[in-house]
Amino acid sequence: MSSSCAAGFENVPEQRTPVDLQIHGVIPPWLSGVLYRTGPGTIRIPTTADPSKVVEIQHWFDGLALHHRFEIFPGGEHVSYRSHNGADDKERQIAETGRYPQCAPLGASSPSPSGINVSVTLTPDMPGLDAETEGLSTPSGARYIVVKTDANALQIIDPETLEPLIATTLLDPRLDGPLSAAHSCRDQETGDFIILKVDVLAEIKDAPPSYIHSFPMTKRGGILGSTHCFMSSIGRTVASWQSRGHPRSSASTLSTPYMPMGNARRFRLPSPSLLTTRTAIRDAIVEFTLPQSQIELPVVAPSVYSKPYWYAYGITRIHPDEHCTVTDGIIKLDMSSPSPWSTRKFWSKPNRTTRPLNQFSSPAQTGKMRTMGFC
Repeated sequence: MSSSCAAGFENVPEQRTPVDLQIHGVIPPWLSGVLYRTGPGTIRIPTTADPSKVVEIQHWFDGLALHHRFEIFPGGEHVSYRSHNGADDKERQIAETGRYPQCAPLGASSPSPSGINVSVTLTPDMPGLDAETEGLSTPSGARYIVVKTDANALQIIDPETLEPLIATTLLDPRLDGPLSAAHSCRDQETGDFIILKVDVLAEIKDAPPSYIHSFPMTKRGGILGSTHCFMSSIGRTVASWQSRGHPRSSASTLSTPYMPMGNARRFRLPSPSLLTTRTAIRDAIVEFTLPQSQIELPVVAPSVYSKPYWYAYGITRIHPDEHCTVTDGIIKLDMSSPSPWSTRKFWSKPNRTTRPLNQFSSPAQTGKMRTMGFC
């Protein structure tokens, strides 16, 4: 494996004490705040009995969690970084047994705070955990952060140190089933937090399974994407909304990935309120596809969830022939006037952008802006 390919499959040491980062380019002086992210950090685990024997985690998504925290201080001249392993107890279990453990059985007692491996999405102050989070407090910002995955397991971490505080697999007896979706939705009007749970009721042999990693939501209801080619064609919905003045139409923009990365495509669903039978499935209208705009993990600003939006953001691979990293840049798409060439803007190491994005508010409009971001 080449060095560029191997970079994503090597262990990453944690950095519990904050360190200052070198800044390339210019951060707008009015932008400050904290950016959190999580992902796999440990792939190879030496066994306790014989350190020369190593348990190698085969799938990148199964790598043991490492949580990250970047803080941009006011003025844009100081950025600190720290990280914290999220599954130390699980790593010790793997080292002692020499194998990757199976998931805990449904109904088992909650594991230790770092006894589960959860590293897909992050949600600040997620509702429904009052009993688990009683007494937690921070001087400012989020009281706690919840880490989620595609299963009935949640990890609560400290927003400052990233230390795992609580892990739970038992939320409510009415939430049956071991499976879930890592990417949830939140009703911007009511504040309700919406996620799905899945219980396996029967074995179906005449239809392929669907892998539901995320789902969008309109004011009318949720939309479940059916991905029948498991783990080889996985997409993520950008956003969806109910068209104003057109109660029988709605639209959503989806990433439809292939290998290499997928492209941005917008579907319009005609008459979504009408029931559809198995024998009369209606086709969606493809409004446009941007063949030159490869995008993955697309998102929009939280303030425009379930509303028409202007920009979509995601990761991309600008130079697929030069190296085999998963991504090498960030892409911004103008979805208001799509065309194959005029809607893209990239940020990557060779061409760093030193000006604030034009959709950010200026200091004259907002004063200093302090934000909290999750990726």
